Amino acid sequence: MPPNLTIFAALCKGFAHMDTPFLTRDELLTLGFTEVGAEVRVSRKASFHKTGGRIGHHVRIDDFCIITGTINLGNYIHIAPFCMLSGNAAPITMKDGSGLSSHCSLYTASDDYRADTLSNPSVPETYKHVTTGPITLGIGVLVGSHSVILPNVTIGDGASIGAQCLIYKPVPEGAIGVSGARKLEIVGQRDAGKIRGMIAQLQD
Repeated sequence: MPPNLTIFAALCKGFAHMDTPFLTRDELLTLGFTEVGAEVRVSRKASFHKTGGRIGHHVRIDDFCIITGTINLGNYIHIAPFCMLSGNAAPITMKDGSGLSSHCSLYTASDDYRADTLSNPSVPETYKHVTTGPITLGIGVLVGSHSVILPNVTIGDGASIGAQCLIYKPVPEGAIGVSGARKLEIVGQRDAGKIRGMIAQLQD
């Protein structure tokens, strides 16, 4: 085959997968993930920057999500459109069966808005005061639309967070939380053990 046709054939082969709406396993590995499971559906319209971590089985990431840093996703995970997962400062972990409704934001670094400092990416670090730390969503955790989760937060297994909540402290397993005037209000309890059992059944 002439050289120009060889190059053209290679290009066609390389771009053939672009017809599908989801990234291939090889593409996800190229983005920096060390493991990618089966039945993974990650939209081509999602954005990835300096990513690492792992993706389990039966994971879906929808359009217009922004994923950065170290992200560890278990099995049976759903991340709805327009979510932001910023794992640049520390890992974000979503355990089996957890999910984010649309427009949720998870930040492993947050400027201190009470401090007499400056804040934004263009400002030198000496002028800022930033809190950093990991975020973990337990088994079967649900997070409602437009919620924000800040650094050093663990949400226990089976907990359910209503829409528009600001989560800046750990949430006990099974808690049902809604947004109060100034802080998350626990209004009920879910059976975390039952939820873990259902996830275990899915894995069998």
